[in-house]
Amino acid sequence: MICLASPRVAILTALAFVIAPALSGCLSDDAAPEAGTPVPTTPMNGATPTRSGSDAPTDAGSIGYGVTLTSSPPATASPFSPIEIRWTLSGPPGSTPHTAIHADTMPHPDAATLSPAAYPQSYYPGPGPYAIPGDYAAKLTLPAAGVLYLRPHAIISGQQVWGEEATIRVVGPASTGVSLLKYPPSAKAGVPFEIEWRVDTAGAASTPHTAIHYGATAVQKSTAELKPTDYPRATTFQNGSLPATFRATIMPTELGILYFRGHAIVDGKASWTEEVALAVGLPDAANVILASLPASFAPGTPFEVKWRVNLPANATGKTTPHSAVHFGPGSAATKTPNELTPKTYPYATPFLNGTVPATFASIMTVPEGEETTFLRAHVILDGVHFWSDESRLTIARS
Repeated sequence: MICLASPRVAILTALAFVIAPALSGCLSDDAAPEAGTPVPTTPMNGATPTRSGSDAPTDAGSIGYGVTLTSSPPATASPFSPIEIRWTLSGPPGSTPHTAIHADTMPHPDAATLSPAAYPQSYYPGPGPYAIPGDYAAKLTLPAAGVLYLRPHAIISGQQVWGEEATIRVVGPASTGVSLLKYPPSAKAGVPFEIEWRVDTAGAASTPHTAIHYGATAVQKSTAELKPTDYPRATTFQNGSLPATFRATIMPTELGILYFRGHAIVDGKASWTEEVALAVGLPDAANVILASLPASFAPGTPFEVKWRVNLPANATGKTTPHSAVHFGPGSAATKTPNELTPKTYPYATPFLNGTVPATFASIMTVPEGEETTFLRAHVILDGVHFWSDESRLTIARS
C-alpha cells in the first residue's frame, strides 16, 4: 500500500505512473531473445515452418529489432533461375530460433496482420539458432512465370518481425524444369512427411519418370553430372502429363541429415532441383520402422532385412528383450497396433535383444511356394509392443 502523506509525495507518485511504462518499454528492448530448436539447412523451395512464439505481428522498431534485405533482388529474372537473397538482422545482441525469406505468388502488403502461414514457401539460411546482429543468405528457385513476392522475417522474443516486401518478375519463354514446392523445415525419425514438386515444360507433353531421390550423404555434383543411382533411395516413380504437380511421402530412418533432390525426365533429358538438406531429429514417441528391404525376393533364398528402433528425446537408453521382423502370406494392414500380436504373422526372423535406440539386422527367408509376403518390424519396450507399418514384398520375376 502507498500512503500519500503530502502533496509532494502525491506529485512524485503520479510521475512514477507516467514514467514506468516508458521505462518498461526500454527494458524490454534489452531482453535476450528466446533460444530455440535449430532449423534445417537451406531449403530451396520449402514449406512454411511450424509457427512458434506469438502470432501477433509486431513492428520491428517497437521491440528494438529489425530485419531488412541487404540489397534489392533483381527486378526481373528468367524462369527456374536460382536467385540468392541476402538479409540482415539488427538489434541488441542475442539470437533467434527462426529467420527466413517467405515467398508467394500473390502480395501480402499489410505486415501488421501477417503471419508466416500466409506464405506457401520458405527459404532458410542454414541451421540455427541465428545470431543478432547478423547477415544471412538463402537461395531460391523462381517459378515458371508471374511475380514472386517475398519478405525477410524473424521471430524474436516471441514476436513476429517483418521486413519490407520485395518482388521479382519472372519473364522470358517457358522452359523445362523441376522445382520443389513444399516440404517440412525438419523431420523426425520414423515419422513420414510429404514432399510436393512441380515439373514444367516448354515442349514435351508428358514425363515417363519423376521422383524424389534421397539418402544420408550429400551428392556434391552439378545437375549435369547427376545420375539417379547417386542417391541410394527414391520415392515411387511417377509419370504423367505436363505441366503437373506431384506428391510423395518419405520415412526418415536415421537421425542426422537427409539429402534429397527432385528429378524428372522430359524429352529424354534429365532435370534436377538443387539438393536440399533436411535435419532429422528424435521422434515424440518410441517407434520402430523397416529401414532396409530388397526390391523382391526368391522363395527359399535368404536375404537381409534391417529395422530401426527410435526413442523420444526425453527417454534414456532402454533394453528390449525382443525385437524381430514378423511376416507371412496374408496382409494384416487393417489391424491396429493394439490388435497385432507376434502370432498375427506365421513366421519371424530370429528374436534379438539389446539396447535401443539401435538398428537391427537379421536374415529372412520366405518359404517355397509363396509369391508375396507381408511384413512388419516389432519391438517390446517396457512391456509395450511397438509395430512398424506393414510392407509388401513380391517374388522376383526373371
